[in-house]
Amino acid sequence: MGRIAEISWVTVRGIAELAIMVYILNAISDPNINLIAALFGIIYASIRNATLFLRLLIARLAWSGDIQFLEHKRVWADPATDIETETADTDVSMSRVLINYYIAGTFIGLQYLVCLLYVFSNLPMMLNTE
Repeated sequence: MGRIAEISWVTVRGIAELAIMVYILNAISDPNINLIAALFGIIYASIRNATLFLRLLIARLAWSGDIQFLEHKRVWADPATDIETETADTDVSMSRVLINYYIAGTFIGLQYLVCLLYVFSNLPMMLNTE
């Protein structure tokens, strides 16, 4: 049940961020300010993308460290220990991280697309005013 709540939270957060971004960009009527807000949205999505990538990198480093530790434990520890179960638990935790990464990455990609749509839709208006 906790896993479903975690996936639901990541999904609801992504929908809420996207909805707030679309609402703000729709509420701004001045094309110049709308363009600036969309550019700030692209910067925000870029920062979120970088932090998400770093979080995944740290998780993969921890996962590979755990796997390496379990391999050393297999060689040096008591042969009666159940290494396969511990390895399976490590793999399950990494798959949880990957699912959250894919969901959050999808919403960040949608934020990029929305902001780029607003940037390109406001550029012709800015070019005609000059």
